[in-house]
Amino acid sequence: MIWTLIAISCISIASAAPAGLIKSISGYPKVTIDTNGKSRLAKKGADVFENDRITTTLDQTAVLQLEEKTEVVIGPSSQLVLERFANGRPHRTTLDLIYGLMRTWVRKKLEDDESFVVKTPSANMGVRGTKFVTDVTRVRTTVHTLE
Repeated sequence: MIWTLIAISCISIASAAPAGLIKSISGYPKVTIDTNGKSRLAKKGADVFENDRITTTLDQTAVLQLEEKTEVVIGPSSQLVLERFANGRPHRTTLDLIYGLMRTWVRKKLEDDESFVVKTPSANMGVRGTKFVTDVTRVRTTVHTLE
């Protein structure tokens, strides 16, 4: 009975649908994706899942495209956690920008029961559909809307 439950749990974790993919990467040496404490090198086309932590180093950027077509550009020396992603009805996404710079384009205007939230160490922002830049330093969070 216990082994059956463990096997079912492992199958459901392994078959979780990706929240999006790495659309492009620029810079060197590497962008990493950490999943449940295991780190892997990010490559163009790599799947990204809920709770993944994406880290860039100096002179690197990574473009993340979520399943509902939101595009997130993760700037140099940044760390982002895809904390929550539910692409069903209602749609719910939470990104946690730990530090660094992120440009986001939420292409779909969300309904009242849907949410797209960006968390930082000092602020939480709800978005309905727009382009914006978030910059997190040790002392502050800055947000600029572009559209």
